[in-house]
Amino acid sequence: MRRAEEEFGEHLAVIGVHAGKFSRERQSAAILDAIRREDIHHPVINDCDYGVWQSYGIRAWPTLILIDAQGRVVARQEGELPYAELRARIGREIAAAQERGDLGARAVPTLSWPAAAGRLSYPGGIAAAADGSLYIADSGHHRILRWHPDSGVTDGWGSGLPGLEDGGPGKARLRDPHGLALVQDALWIADSGNHALRRVDLHSGQMTTPWRPATDAEAPLDHAALRSPWALAVDGRRVFVAAAGSHQIWLLDLAGGTLAPFAGSGYEALHDADLARARLAQPMALAGAEGQLFFADAESSAVRVLPLGSPGRVATLVGTGLFHFGNRQGGFAQTLLQHPQGIARIGDDLYVADTYNDQIVRLDLRRSESSVTLRGLLEPTALASRDGHLYIADTGHHRVLRWRPGRREAETVLA
Repeated sequence: MRRAEEEFGEHLAVIGVHAGKFSRERQSAAILDAIRREDIHHPVINDCDYGVWQSYGIRAWPTLILIDAQGRVVARQEGELPYAELRARIGREIAAAQERGDLGARAVPTLSWPAAAGRLSYPGGIAAAADGSLYIADSGHHRILRWHPDSGVTDGWGSGLPGLEDGGPGKARLRDPHGLALVQDALWIADSGNHALRRVDLHSGQMTTPWRPATDAEAPLDHAALRSPWALAVDGRRVFVAAAGSHQIWLLDLAGGTLAPFAGSGYEALHDADLARARLAQPMALAGAEGQLFFADAESSAVRVLPLGSPGRVATLVGTGLFHFGNRQGGFAQTLLQHPQGIARIGDDLYVADTYNDQIVRLDLRRSESSVTLRGLLEPTALASRDGHLYIADTGHHRVLRWRPGRREAETVLA
């Protein structure tokens, strides 16, 4: 929609209608924060009682409805739509309205936001290096920072403006980056807003784009087409990618130079099966350990696991369905989370960023029990572990924390 707003300007008025599924998403303050995080400038309705949803007969997220200059519904689309198709339809309706003489240029109301006060803006990714450095996806600023405990922030990639451009620290551009992974002398980046994978050579400082989306006019496999890559996990020369947009986990084989789906049929659901037939629901976090890959399915509020060797099956540890969520701890079968977006393993414990409950939950893998271990956060997302510490992207508070399990409070690394 941002592309359509930019292209059609005053002839197109966009109004967002937010009918939240999760209880957090029905709170106006949370919606306002999400609008700021996504840099949305058009009006948004909080349809918390589903009044607009029902009046238009909506059945799915997302749904696009096109209304012409006379107030008539002329098109609707359930699910995502390639921009080329959307652009063509909007163009036809504008041309028809101009021909009828009922299209007037009007100022569309817009929202504006002040710049973030601190150094970070909605951080959404962390990778911890062996030398103590942290690589941080400063998602709201469309950049990657490198922080060291002795010298603070020492490097950064991304100009601060959204885009897709390769080059050195001052030239490269990203768009809403999230997941990070260190593989030998390179940093891999899930450039979520560009649907691309980026690579930084840590010796030269140069960023490249080995896998980027095809343009509207290109064949889908000019390069493998990802949809919203959100998290990365490393297993030797393999990088696993949480493709949130297609409800799959993809595998980047660095030795063979290939990128392809690894798990998930592409249908959104909570269904355990073999890797190809299992159904996932917006995976947004990955953590590999001891031949297994743990992942958080945000839309089903679930934590699941699969074997790194194939063949194998996806199994669910916590979670029961797309519309089952809450805040409850105990045995895994009774545990309820709300839209988890971060995961990390320390020993026999799996730590989960229970994002919409503003807390960190520990999953004891030996006893199959859950407990809350850290509260007072605001929509925490990415997690990383190193030397017994947990690093937390406390996204809503625009900061990165370091916490040792067992302690009552976390310390701020960067804000």
